[in-house]
Amino acid sequence: KKNSSVGDGNNRRNKFQPSPIYTGSDARLILLFRKIGQKRDPATKVRALEELSQCVFPPISKETAGSEAEDYPRPEKIAALCHLVFLHQSKLGYDNNFSVRAGSYKALTASKDHVPKAWMGLFVGESGDDTTFCPAATTVGMAWIASRGDPAAEVAKNAAAFITEITANETE
Repeated sequence: KKNSSVGDGNNRRNKFQPSPIYTGSDARLILLFRKIGQKRDPATKVRALEELSQCVFPPISKETAGSEAEDYPRPEKIAALCHLVFLHQSKLGYDNNFSVRAGSYKALTASKDHVPKAWMGLFVGESGDDTTFCPAATTVGMAWIASRGDPAAEVAKNAAAFITEITANETE
């Protein structure tokens, strides 16, 4: 019988990975991600990020718990999160406009309550310990730096909220 722990080490792959393309099939999300990833106008990107946050990852409260006007299926939300992470790591986190960077961190933070397992798998690692590769470590590092040194207060605040969610999950 072969020891299953031999050779595994850090080569274990997380099933949640940042995706360079939106793998879902929702037409509205395809259009939103086109606006976020391909348009140059910061106002268009900010509006699309706000719409993504409000439609796919709206704030969860007691009032909205029963009335889910536009509830996207979990696979669509996971696909949206994976693509958003890729866009943040490759474009949004480096955008010259502070509103785009702030909106990106806000959307990433809002997604936690909707797809917690995918969120944890991407930002903390699948099991939450040091033996699992964290596919979105770049995003976590970018958020930590932004929370400490971004000249725009809104970006620093949203990045700090994102880091707070990650550290809250690591201590649980």
